Amino acid sequence: IVKKIGCITFHSSHNYGSCLQAYALQEFIKENYADYEYDIINFRSPIQKKIYNKPGKGNSILRNIAELFYFSSLSKKYKKFESFIQEKLNISEEFENEFEFENCYDVLLAGGNQIWNPRCTDFSWLYYFSGIKANCKISYAPSMGPHGGFLTSEEKVKIKEALSDFSLIGVRENGTKETICDILESSKEISVLPDPVLLLSSRKWELLFNDVKIDLKKPYIFFYTLNASYETYKAVKKIGQLLKMPVIVTKPTRKNDFFYFFSNYFSVGPIEFLKLIKDASFVVTTSFHACVFSAIFKKKFFAIDVHNDNRIRGFFEEYGLENCFLSSNDISLEAINTSSIDYRFFEKKIDEDKNNVIKFF
Repeated sequence: IVKKIGCITFHSSHNYGSCLQAYALQEFIKENYADYEYDIINFRSPIQKKIYNKPGKGNSILRNIAELFYFSSLSKKYKKFESFIQEKLNISEEFENEFEFENCYDVLLAGGNQIWNPRCTDFSWLYYFSGIKANCKISYAPSMGPHGGFLTSEEKVKIKEALSDFSLIGVRENGTKETICDILESSKEISVLPDPVLLLSSRKWELLFNDVKIDLKKPYIFFYTLNASYETYKAVKKIGQLLKMPVIVTKPTRKNDFFYFFSNYFSVGPIEFLKLIKDASFVVTTSFHACVFSAIFKKKFFAIDVHNDNRIRGFFEEYGLENCFLSSNDISLEAINTSSIDYRFFEKKIDEDKNNVIKFF
């Protein structure tokens, strides 16, 4: 009898890192554990559907008005995300609650990303498998977010209860480990594991590029942020001027889209996002996953104005990338050009980590 793994994660968030980490863990499990069937549990809560709804559908009036400026691009982007989810991910039938999948799997796996962060808008206790019976529960690299540890006493009690019957717990960064160790009072061993996207080589990621074509004039700077300050935007514009390269962005944010004269590519799906990083001469970002993919593709890159993000800090310390922090107050050609990255250490560390992941499972 073939055993079945059911993995729950933020697979259907229309967020580049979320979709791509779900794909990476899926491909790693399929490659290394062929004796198991692997499903991504297709849990899509009503609030998550609302957050990532079609442009102009069911959102606030202000958001609908704002999206009018980008309606065509955002509609294309929505279709590309849904296409990636349906065609690249092994998703189960859609579930809206735990009782529909409780007896479907031999192993329940809580996957990567910020699924254990109660501050996420689309958070659900379902991501902790709270109250769900199963033969075996494990986790692979979930995170409590950039500033983990801001939990109420009520949340801590609920987390302790949920994690008490996990057979194996692996988390993504030391900050999450410390928080969970404190909650569980060190009653379980907690492993720190690499983000799922690090489990696939650059060559394997590049196999996805057959499905897309982006006709871009090179060289260019790729700037990716979910939300950046006025100072950060100003600094990125200055970097573009110093390096004499256009700045490409993929996410509409605010009036900065109009006033900084960046090149807007708002219709980009998950695979095109990867391609933009791969082909960039320089990457500037505030995003954890954009940092990780920049390293995978051996790019010159900076994480700007995110020194307090424990996810990025932990990743940089683990993989010898401490020189990749940049402050908007310190923008100069010297600061940009003197930074160097030893990707030999990075690759060696990744190989070691993959072996440790095999041992963990």
